[in-house]
Amino acid sequence: SGADGYIVVKCPGGLHVAFVNFAPENSVVYTRAHSTHPMDVLQSLLDTLRPQGPLAILGDFNARCGRVDDRCDPAVDTLVECLGIDADLQRAHRAALPPRRSADAFCSPRGHELITLMQVEDVVLLNGRARGLNDGYTHLHKATQGQSVVDLCLLSADAYARWGSTA
Repeated sequence: SGADGYIVVKCPGGLHVAFVNFAPENSVVYTRAHSTHPMDVLQSLLDTLRPQGPLAILGDFNARCGRVDDRCDPAVDTLVECLGIDADLQRAHRAALPPRRSADAFCSPRGHELITLMQVEDVVLLNGRARGLNDGYTHLHKATQGQSVVDLCLLSADAYARWGSTA
């Protein structure tokens, strides 16, 4: 759905890859192009595609996650339990993840929302966690000389178990 900022490709072996491009929150493009909040779009993608198998979501989220630890959060564990999800299983899975590094120290409001969504939905942020890849900036703004990490790679827990932990 181009209007919602994503396309999905089904690859051999059952992997679905969603490519996203969400405009910045303060952009005129965002208010005109997106009728739905990007985190709601991601939730819908997860709800639709994850039951069909492993899922990777790649692209420009315009969400800066900084150095926020995405592995454990007691508030999210409580939310997960309230939703009737096996919090012990998710807690064990997140605790086993290697720590994530990032050159970008800033976490935007959308980045916090994304981290919470990933914890509730048991999705892994690969940026700063994959071997052989640096933890550097993914966006360089020429006019302002600004740098950020907004281009992200998310994997469903089953995709991470299959491919991400060896990346």
